Amino acid sequence: MRLLLLLSLSTFLLGCATEKLHLSNAKLFPVEVIGTKEYSEGDPYLFTGTYLALKFDSDTPIDIEDFLNQFRASVIKDDDEIEFSNGILDGGDPHYMSFHKGLMSLEKTDFDRIEFQLRYDPMLTPDYTSNVISFTKEEVLEATRKPVIEY
Repeated sequence: MRLLLLLSLSTFLLGCATEKLHLSNAKLFPVEVIGTKEYSEGDPYLFTGTYLALKFDSDTPIDIEDFLNQFRASVIKDDDEIEFSNGILDGGDPHYMSFHKGLMSLEKTDFDRIEFQLRYDPMLTPDYTSNVISFTKEEVLEATRKPVIEY
């Protein structure tokens, strides 16, 4: 009986539909954050340093102050995730940016592509996810060599 209850619960949780946000107009470029950014309540969230930034548009407003909004960058080799980076969100409807500090040093990493996806993940099943935005290794490395933009 317990097994049946657990199977039913897992089927329910895994089968729950999630809302899909649509992200578009994505561009990668290096950014130098020159001053710590703060949320409206004064809490710091984006610190000085160099990041690989993903600029994108969303068809739905995103609450950048909600830490459950996770913008994940998965580094993929042979269809397996070998590394990941959770980005820091900034911006306002409909234009947003996700900042990834660890992605500026991929020159010597053997990978095929990076896939970016926004998730709102309070429990086992995300409430919503976005479409996946993918860049090839060549596109990512080319972006890291662009002139750095101050932010």
